Amino acid sequence: MMKARNYIFTAPRVEALETHGVGSTFSAALTAFLARRDLMKDAVGQAKEFVRQSLLQASEVGTHRPLNVSLNKTIS
Repeated sequence: MMKARNYIFTAPRVEALETHGVGSTFSAALTAFLARRDLMKDAVGQAKEFVRQSLLQASEVGTHRPLNVSLNKTIS
């Protein structure tokens, strides 16, 4: 059995009000990275960065700011 390890993932906060889809996008990205057989710690880091970049590229739509995953080029 593998010994459990704890990791801390940090990144600068993205100032965005009324975001929509952050949790769903993170879980979908994490699932995709795990399906590629990435290690859990790597998959979490990549999913976090994917969401962060999607927030940075988001545009305001009314009072919300949906994530822009179509222009996100962080997945390799």
